[in-house]
This record gives sequence, C-alpha cells and structure tokens, in this order.
Amino acid sequence: MPHTLDEPVLESAPLARRLAAEMCGRDPDTGESCAWNHGFWQYLRALELVTTPAHHADCFKRGFDQVDARAPRVLISAAADYSMLVQVLRAW
Repeated sequence: MPHTLDEPVLESAPLARRLAAEMCGRDPDTGESCAWNHGFWQYLRALELVTTPAHHADCFKRGFDQVDARAPRVLISAAADYSMLVQVLRAW
C-alpha cells in the first residue's frame, strides 16, 4: 500500500493567513499586496472553491516518468502553497 501525503489544509490556514500578512510585500507604486490571496487560499481550498495541483496529478506522474531517476532535478514554481510540493512527492 503506497504511503499517502495528507495536506493539512485546515491546520495550515491560520498560519498562512498570519504569514501572508507578514511576508507578502507591497508594490512600491500601487501599494497593492498579494497577502489577501495567500492569506485566504487555504480557506478557499477547504471549501473546495479552487482547483489545486492535485487536479493535475496524472499529468505530473507522466512527467516524472520522463525524469532520470539517477539524477532527478525538479523546479517547483508558481506555487501558492505547499500543494505543488506534495504532488511532486506523490508523483515521485
């Protein structure tokens, strides 16, 4: 039976909200910040109102079939939260 990686969405939501307020910078010209998005994202996930990388799990698995297992290198980019890392680990 394969090991599954759970995503602690509800547990991480308060942390994400707090960290977004502290870590998301402001655009110097407009004053806008992405904190509203990063701070609320886990709540949107918990309510299943947004798609996550899990939606593309089969695609990731096919991509990993092309990776050389002797020297794996993966760049994880454009991730709103840890879900992309979880999907990479699951696929691997």
